[in-house]
Amino acid sequence: MAPLPELVLVPTLGYTRAGDRIGYGKGYYDRTLAALKARRHTYTSIGIAWSCGDLSGQAYTPAAHDVRLDAVLTDKGWAVPAPVLL
Repeated sequence: MAPLPELVLVPTLGYTRAGDRIGYGKGYYDRTLAALKARRHTYTSIGIAWSCGDLSGQAYTPAAHDVRLDAVLTDKGWAVPAPVLL
């Protein structure tokens, strides 16, 4: 069995300051993160995005299957606070 990741980098088109994300529409990362949580595996998820993808000032409601990110890193720095990594 392959080892499970401690850090998951997630491509992100849009994001909120709460850690919600808009991905590429296939649900791959949401399913992967949900599967890790279902196994009670502890990991840190970091979205990688351009700063222009900040949706915080807009009305955005994540879907029920969307998994919130722990942090978001953009070309301008941390948009959702940097996680404490052990």
